[in-house]
Amino acid sequence: GVMAEDCIFQVQLSLTAVVHSAFRFADMHLSEPQLDDAEEENSALLYRNKKNFATGMGVSTDWNITDGVGTVRTEFFPQVEVPQMDFTLPEDAPISNEELSMKLLSDLGEGSRETKLDALEQLIRYYDEWIEGLEKEAETHLDKRYAKAATRNIGHCHEAQKRMAAGLRVLRENDTAYHAFELANRAMFMQRVQARRKGSKERFPDNTAYGKKLEELDSLEAYRGVSDHDSKGWTAYWRPFQIAFLLMDIPDIVDDASPRRDTVDLIWFPTGGGKTEAYLGLTAFTICYRRLAHTDEEAAGTTVIMRYTLRLLTTQQFNRASILICALEWMRRRAPHQELGSTPITLGLWIGSGHTPNHTQSKYKNKKDENKDYVAEDFVRSMESVKSVNDLTKVRNPFQVLKCPW
Repeated sequence: GVMAEDCIFQVQLSLTAVVHSAFRFADMHLSEPQLDDAEEENSALLYRNKKNFATGMGVSTDWNITDGVGTVRTEFFPQVEVPQMDFTLPEDAPISNEELSMKLLSDLGEGSRETKLDALEQLIRYYDEWIEGLEKEAETHLDKRYAKAATRNIGHCHEAQKRMAAGLRVLRENDTAYHAFELANRAMFMQRVQARRKGSKERFPDNTAYGKKLEELDSLEAYRGVSDHDSKGWTAYWRPFQIAFLLMDIPDIVDDASPRRDTVDLIWFPTGGGKTEAYLGLTAFTICYRRLAHTDEEAAGTTVIMRYTLRLLTTQQFNRASILICALEWMRRRAPHQELGSTPITLGLWIGSGHTPNHTQSKYKNKKDENKDYVAEDFVRSMESVKSVNDLTKVRNPFQVLKCPW
């Protein structure tokens, strides 16, 4: 075989164009063929102002080029600084970030239904004005090569704006839908407050200090007195795309015969951008609306299915969703006239018997076969043998929730 000492590692090839030479590097975009593919057209449009001087085969490339002069090189670990997203609305926007407060939009917030919905209408109009700006830019400053993709994307923007406006109309005209919207905002506000209070530390039932904090927030009036922001930058405000996503889908949740129920809406956003909060908001609205609009029997069953491809992501997202479900169940128990039904609002996790027990007791009579079906009683039996903290590392824990997430 090939010996390591016979190999050269981290080889870098470079090519340089100097000022006194006739050789110059050219942007590859200028010579790329026109491809009749929507994704390629979109990429060309998005990166039209980014120059590309090289493409690697089995390796990345990087360069330092000014006016065609400089160096192009191979790079196994290319680096680029990606700026963070800014979610704050511009100062000249007709709506403020504070008007997108979950508390304000809930039944805990001050202001009339008309005032709250008028603020959301301003957001939709602002989005429409932004689209009009894109259209003007496309007509006057955009190369014709990108016209097809620009027209298609702007069309999607118009469609999104129309769906947001339709969602707002439902909230204006449908009292049940608006009440569900208020309750969903209250649940989202409560889970935001609860997540902040918990922090990153584990809180177990024997934590008396944290228990007192929970007791302080055991009434609707207590939450009414909690602020939707603090001096450290924490807020319980919707980001514009989050509330837009909720508004877009409200008509399809309310109307059982909506043709858009066959449409899959994809939230495409960077990690940490707030995708989870967006779909949790829609989850809260869906649960509340089903229970307000239908009988217990009609609203029973699974309302939302969340599927994840990564085990760690499943556990993390399950924990986040569980706080919202606790908030909704807290509200259900205290709701007047059982308006959210008599059936508890619950959450379950199904990831297979390899990680969670499917049974409380083993179905195998032969002790040799017990390892085929790890069950809850096996864990309890293992815990009984624990004598010290070090022994915990030897115990296989099949449970994802060790304490109440609230």
